[in-house]
Amino acid sequence: MRKFKLELIHILILILFTLPSLVFAASFDSLVYKIVSYLNKLVVLLVGIGVLTFLWGVLRYISSGGDQKQTKGARDIIVYGIIGIFVMVSVWGFVNFLVSTIFPDRTILNPVKISPILYPTLPD
Repeated sequence: MRKFKLELIHILILILFTLPSLVFAASFDSLVYKIVSYLNKLVVLLVGIGVLTFLWGVLRYISSGGDQKQTKGARDIIVYGIIGIFVMVSVWGFVNFLVSTIFPDRTILNPVKISPILYPTLPD
């Protein structure tokens, strides 16, 4: 029960910090951009956790020494890591597909305009 309360407090703090930026969004485009940017950051974090879980399972599999119980536990961790990575990458792709469908000019996903590199030329 204590762990649940702690997780609930973390979620409420996250909502309180992100809510003002969502409320003060100037338009629908900026609101969608903020939501997509938060989701992109969250997906990167969760994919990182999935990769670490996968690597932890591989390390446990290698260090199991042939023990069937430890090998099965390590295999389960590896499978959970792979499933987590797959789900997060799928969600990230689906969200970006929806946003690019709604906003075909894709300026919402690329708010920073990068100017092309200008190479120096030799005088004539």
